[in-house]
Amino acid sequence: MLNPEIFIQISVLEQHFQNWCRIDSLTSIEKIDNKDYLLINRLNELLFNSINLIVDKDIIEYIDTNPNPYLNRLIKRSTERSSVNIDSWKGDFICDIIKEDRFSDFPNSIFILDISDHESIEISNKIGQIICNYSIFISKLPILFNPSSFLTDRYRTSFSWSAIFPKIEFNRILIIDNYLLQDKDKLNTNIISFLTFILKRRFESEINITIVTYIDERLVENRIQLIKDGIINFSNYKIKLIILPNTLIEHDRAIITNYHFISSEKGFVFFNQKGEMNTITKINIAGVLCYNIYSMIVDKTKQIEKWSVDYPVKLIAG
Repeated sequence: MLNPEIFIQISVLEQHFQNWCRIDSLTSIEKIDNKDYLLINRLNELLFNSINLIVDKDIIEYIDTNPNPYLNRLIKRSTERSSVNIDSWKGDFICDIIKEDRFSDFPNSIFILDISDHESIEISNKIGQIICNYSIFISKLPILFNPSSFLTDRYRTSFSWSAIFPKIEFNRILIIDNYLLQDKDKLNTNIISFLTFILKRRFESEINITIVTYIDERLVENRIQLIKDGIINFSNYKIKLIILPNTLIEHDRAIITNYHFISSEKGFVFFNQKGEMNTITKINIAGVLCYNIYSMIVDKTKQIEKWSVDYPVKLIAG
């Protein structure tokens, strides 16, 4: 199993341990009332149990000149347990990634940097990945760490795509559903409705969409054109689409982004031609920091990428 990967600047790690030290000294009652206590504890669970942590400085050298009991404890834990790994480099490796704009080399990784709120929002919107400062990352932790599930109701008129799609950055989306494109009369109320919902978030980054479904290869161009026509209002975006006729994946029904794995027992064709909910299905939503989800996202994405090399990628907007 692959562990989630977090790139973090040493100054941010210091900030986290200072917060931890402050909260750790509180009384039990004070901890209950502290809104950050549970979130900081959850980050500790990741740091000390199951994470691949990439630090921008040589961490051993750093603690020689900047003694910190929490950093020492983290290093000791990484040498004792194979589930915790710390990689560090001499020289500012993370700044090199920023300067060279190499975030796309790490599409499922999280970057926690010593930057302002404004810079966090600007960079993450531009790149379409989680690239933020410490406080913004802490605010995202519940979405990334807490799995959830619910049952749709065919009479539930208040259902919307926001119920299944977390508000988190992404620049790639993989949709696996055998029946997603079969009925062209349901495209507007399902796949096009879904794409319209996510595109309304005003991404600056290029978005890559892959759809894996049962479909006659002779119909692929037609479905691409219908989807392109359906999102014509977003022509200023750069959107790439590839449709793969399903010959390898039999029963998967999932939406996979950089940081989330969303599964549905009966797929994602929720609505009839009139836009009325007509499907009862269980939806499971899990973020990249949930157990085994990072591995599932990386493995499934690699499998599809390897398979997709023989199929054309179409620019449908931009």
